[in-house]
Amino acid sequence: MELVEVGLRDAALLLDLLNTTPVVEGRQRDILADGAQASTWLREHGATEAELAELVEARNVLQAVVRGAESAAALEPHLNEVGLRVRATTGGVRWELD
Repeated sequence: MELVEVGLRDAALLLDLLNTTPVVEGRQRDILADGAQASTWLREHGATEAELAELVEARNVLQAVVRGAESAAALEPHLNEVGLRVRATTGGVRWELD
């Protein structure tokens, strides 16, 4: 059985998500609030438009945790929704993060 493990790709995704609100010329911008930029970001990260609202919500909580405004416990509702889904492939059983 293959278990899903967190790797550099996952860490890069979280860092990219955290950085979707850059400060440009003294103003904070939200890349995920701009339709064209959001679509590009989602496509580049293998996410869908249907996942956008959840990504924004998770990003906001992650940013609050990183800034010390929230404890890591604030992430629990998002982590409770994570699960593993089994897929049968020609090479055997594969577990995917859902």
